[in-house]
Amino acid sequence: MPTSDSTFRGRLKALSIADILVFLKGLNRPGRLELHRDDAEVVLDLRGEFVVRAASNRPADRLDAILLAAGRISPSQQEEARRIEAADPEAGIGRALISCGSLSPRDLVEARKEQARRIVLALFEWSDGEYLFEERRSPSGWSTPVDLPLLELVADGIRGVRDARLFRARIPSPDWVFEAVPDGNGAARLEPQEKHLLGLLDGGRTVGEVESGAEYTEAETRRILFLLLTLGRIRPRPRATTPDEEPDPAPIEEIVRQFNGMYGRVYQYMTLELGPISEDLLTASLRDLERTCPPLFHRTRLAGDGTLDEGVLGDNMRSLSRGRRRDALVQGLSELLYRELLVLRQALGPEHERRVLHALRRDGLLSLPKPEGAR
Repeated sequence: MPTSDSTFRGRLKALSIADILVFLKGLNRPGRLELHRDDAEVVLDLRGEFVVRAASNRPADRLDAILLAAGRISPSQQEEARRIEAADPEAGIGRALISCGSLSPRDLVEARKEQARRIVLALFEWSDGEYLFEERRSPSGWSTPVDLPLLELVADGIRGVRDARLFRARIPSPDWVFEAVPDGNGAARLEPQEKHLLGLLDGGRTVGEVESGAEYTEAETRRILFLLLTLGRIRPRPRATTPDEEPDPAPIEEIVRQFNGMYGRVYQYMTLELGPISEDLLTASLRDLERTCPPLFHRTRLAGDGTLDEGVLGDNMRSLSRGRRRDALVQGLSELLYRELLVLRQALGPEHERRVLHALRRDGLLSLPKPEGAR
C-alpha cells in the first residue's frame, strides 16, 4: 500500500520491469527504485530519463567480478584490488582498482556504466519479486553518474530476454491490430528488423497476418511487437464494426453507466494489485484517447473510483450530429475499455485479465447492448 503520494510499491511479473521503467520515465521524477527477489536486491537511482546509479548484492554483479569475466583484469589483479578494498572499505572497489593500476579513472567510469547496464538488463529475466519506488533527490555520492537512457535500457532488455515465449502472453491474440504512431517516441534506436516490422503495421493487418508474412518466428515477431508497443511506436487499433455488430438504441445515460461499472472494476482491481501507479497508467490511456478521439474525451478525468463524469461526456457529444452521437460514444468507450484491459494485462499478466473478465461477465457488466433488430 502507498506510504505517501510519492511512494508506490507492487509485485513484479514477467516483463513488468519494462512497464515500470517506461512509466517512471514518463513520471519524470528523481527517485530510487528498489527491487527484491528471494535474496537478490537491486537499487536503481533515477533522474529524469536516466539511470544514474545501479547497485546489486549479487556477487556476480560486483565491479571486479564483471571485469574479470570480461577479461579486463586478471585473477591476480582482482585479488590485489580486494586486498586494498579490505584495508580501506570506505574507498570501495573502484579506488582499489585504480590504486593497483588495473584501471584508469576513465576506465572506471566506463566500467561503472557496463556494470549498471548489466544489472538493469538482468531484471528483465525476473518473473516475480517486489518493487518499491520512492521519490527523492538523487544522492550525489562519490561515483560519477552513469546516465544510461531508460528507453535504451528497456529496448535492450526486451531484445535480450531468453524466453521468447513470454511475448505470446503479453500479445496473445493473432486478431489484434496495431498501427504506427506518427509522432511516436524516437528516443530509442530501432534495429533493422524492428524498423521493417514497424513499416508493416498499417492499422489493417492483424498480428496473425504480420506473422504469416514475416521471416521471423511467431515468438520473435511478438517480441518485436511488444518492444514497439512498450516504446510507444505503435498503438492498438479497434476493429471496424460490421453491420451485424451495430449497437442497439439504448439510452446514452444507460450506456455510460454500464461502461462506468466496468471501468470501476478494472480500476479497483489494479489499485489493489499495483497501488497508486494504477491511476497514472489508466489516465495515460485516457489522455491518449483525448488526442485520437476528439471531441468525446475532451476534459474528461478519472474520478476517484475510476469512472467518467456523465455530464462531461454529454456536453462533449453535443458537438456531434445527433445521428453520430451514439455510435461515437459506444466506439470511444469500447476503445477505452480495450486499452484499460491491455494496460492491466501488461502490468499484471493474462491470468489477472481473465479474472477481471470473469468477474465482469459474472456480474452481468460485460453484456454490451444487443445489435439493432436482434431477437
